[in-house]
Amino acid sequence: MSADLQERFYRDHYAKLVEGGASGRYHDLTHRLLERPYGPQHHFPCVLEVGAGGGEHFPFVRHSFDRYCLSDLRMPVNSHEDSRVSFVPADVQDLPFDDDSFNRLVSTCLLHHVNEPVRALEGMRRVVRPGGAISIMIASDPGLAYRTAQRISSGRQHSKAGFSEWRVLHAMEHRNHAASLHQLITWVFKNDYLTDRGFPLRPASWWNVNLLSTYQVRLRS
Repeated sequence: MSADLQERFYRDHYAKLVEGGASGRYHDLTHRLLERPYGPQHHFPCVLEVGAGGGEHFPFVRHSFDRYCLSDLRMPVNSHEDSRVSFVPADVQDLPFDDDSFNRLVSTCLLHHVNEPVRALEGMRRVVRPGGAISIMIASDPGLAYRTAQRISSGRQHSKAGFSEWRVLHAMEHRNHAASLHQLITWVFKNDYLTDRGFPLRPASWWNVNLLSTYQVRLRS
């Protein structure tokens, strides 16, 4: 039953949710905030994005690169026009890449969904080279600000589209608490250079009044 619900959501509703209305604007904001530290003056030869979906984050990448690998459990419907971009089916909890394979790793709104977030974070760190960068975004769920915004944006969109089970699906998928993820991220990268920022308020630890948090990591050489 849960698999059928997830399949129906991603097939019939997900694209509409991220492309328009208040939810679309929120998703665009998350991508822009995650890419804020890196502009055209930066270059990462090999980039891995985990939980990439259909490549929704890719258009917001501003830095240059030689190779960009999209990975997710689900294959995208369409192939990518950029020849530098490839897709590899992969579970972030068991990444099929050698150690130190990438210069940058990107994760957008993925850690809420995994069964073993520490294993996922340790895998991210393993495949990035010393001196490389890891960029992580998490929604501030179940914070008051996030849940309120959800009800008046994506919740309304789902209801209008006839997807009445959106609360059930959200409960299935967002299984990890923002406060717990914050502690796990800071612990896994405790020996690296880590900066975090909440939105709209600066401290990422203020998850109850923020909509999201971004984490930028530079691995120690």
